[in-house]
Amino acid sequence: MRDSIDCRCGKTKVYQVDTVEHVVLERKILLHHVPHYYCRSCKEVTYDIDTDIIPLLKVAYRLQLKEIDWQDRNKLTIVFNADDDDELRHDIECIINENIDSIIDGESFAIIYGSRVVVGQKMGNIIAVQKMIKKVF
Repeated sequence: MRDSIDCRCGKTKVYQVDTVEHVVLERKILLHHVPHYYCRSCKEVTYDIDTDIIPLLKVAYRLQLKEIDWQDRNKLTIVFNADDDDELRHDIECIINENIDSIIDGESFAIIYGSRVVVGQKMGNIIAVQKMIKKVF
């Protein structure tokens, strides 16, 4: 991996691992910890040929995520679209891990667990939790 490359503006792009913003069909998606070359002069970003960000951006777009971490692309990752407290997030992760074999890739799911319902969608290694509902009897 090179430390820098020439930019088409005539300046130099520097290699860095940082957050990059992309717009996919008018939706802004932040891609964290992605390796890229960045030109401080013209602000252009270039990726190495082995850095295939398109599949990850497709997943983020389909799951309606505003941000996604490049480092999590090959491991099972649970992301939350709601601002839940840490204890609730831990409970949700336990519920999902107990039911992971029944969650079908590419489809939305709802898991009923005690008095709670977890609603989300799975795409490959990423599970996006859209909401947690307390059942009303």
